Amino acid sequence: MPEMKIPIIRGEQTDSQTDYVDFLPKNLLAVAKPIRGADSYLVSHDGLKQFSNYDVASAYLGDRGGLYNERQNRHFRVTGNSFVTLSPSGAVTEIGIVPGVQRCSFSYSFQSTMVSNGQSAWRYLDSGVVEEMVLPRIAIDQVWINGFYMFTDGEYLFHTKALDESAINPLQYATAEISPDPVVGLLTTQDDLLMVFGRFSTQYFYYAATDQFAFSNASQKAINAGIVGTHAKTILSGDVFILGGRKNESPSFYIVAAGDIKPVSTRTVDKIVARYTNEELASAVLESRTDERTALLIVRLPSHTLCFNWTFAQAAGFENAWSILSTGIDNNIWIGCNGVFDPVARKWIYGSINSGKTFELDKINGAHDGQAVEYEFQTPIVAVSARISQIEIDTITGYSVHPQSVFMSICQNGVFFSNEWIEMLPAAGNYGGRYIVRRIGFVPDQVHFKVRAMSKGKVNFSRFVGYGV
Repeated sequence: MPEMKIPIIRGEQTDSQTDYVDFLPKNLLAVAKPIRGADSYLVSHDGLKQFSNYDVASAYLGDRGGLYNERQNRHFRVTGNSFVTLSPSGAVTEIGIVPGVQRCSFSYSFQSTMVSNGQSAWRYLDSGVVEEMVLPRIAIDQVWINGFYMFTDGEYLFHTKALDESAINPLQYATAEISPDPVVGLLTTQDDLLMVFGRFSTQYFYYAATDQFAFSNASQKAINAGIVGTHAKTILSGDVFILGGRKNESPSFYIVAAGDIKPVSTRTVDKIVARYTNEELASAVLESRTDERTALLIVRLPSHTLCFNWTFAQAAGFENAWSILSTGIDNNIWIGCNGVFDPVARKWIYGSINSGKTFELDKINGAHDGQAVEYEFQTPIVAVSARISQIEIDTITGYSVHPQSVFMSICQNGVFFSNEWIEMLPAAGNYGGRYIVRRIGFVPDQVHFKVRAMSKGKVNFSRFVGYGV
């Protein structure tokens, strides 16, 4: 065995169901670029550096949603119970109160910004006034479309008046008739259609300027698939992504396209989703981010944050495009939430799940609010019988000022790993440093490797090569 090249983008392991499952890289994203003989490589997800801090008691409920209004040139958020604006320098100004703990829905018109908390809705005017809407029913979700604010209470659709966005005619309403399942959420497409999601159905409406209800059903576009919760949908690179599915199918991730849904999930990702109850999945949030030509779907579940690299999936297949984001070194849930691109600050701004802080993406360091981050990947299981004398992992060294410990271990039965070899990546300024582990030992049948790193800096891993006799 003079040389053995092992892929690192997607690892393998066994589980308690007597099955082979993928190991999703932790806090690492795949990049489709040939480097030193490898088709692609892994690089750290951006860190989270504090941008502002709204230090009030209710803020410890965490961030509940945000939006940048290009019409008003203002960044809006709900932090705890406070409806706030965020300046490009990070200054936070309270403009109103939005009670509750649910994630909020945002939209905006030519005159105002609308925020709803799953029950009521508030409108922020250009004049700086915040008005609570008088709604005929509760509003579990809302969007802006064609001159109207559109709301749903889970059964009916209703909208503001054509010439008065502060008022609603309670006699002007409609229902989604394709299926008796309840309406779960709303979304406006890039071609100006209203998507009305049920749990097992999706119906489209178009603007028809009728007197009774301003929108009509486009029945020919209906889909027999829906979403698990109000915020389990998002638009990424013009495509609609959902967590849900058809009746009599377990929930999964799909793209809604051409009158049907196309799966983008894997068995391993579906196994993670299957751990949750229907009530827990109802709180799932799908977010999108496109940054530096990389389109990411970020999925926030109660105890997991999944990341789907849509750009890499189109180059190398969706099976290789999933990873996990976490904070700290104990698999804690990722602290970022509700990302908004602020074009004035020219930064992606994220709220915090448990404080009044906001964070900007850190391109230089990988730390989360000053905490070291754990990175991890595993290799596929390789059938081999040989004595391995040396492992070398290609990496970029010399840029990080933070100490970077890398731990490598081997597994020969798919379950238990050996003691770890611990090596430090070459220090700052050592640009030609190499990461090498020697005297691995004899492998009788099969082997796969686990590599972990802990650092406040960023890491990079590409070619993984074993040498033996």
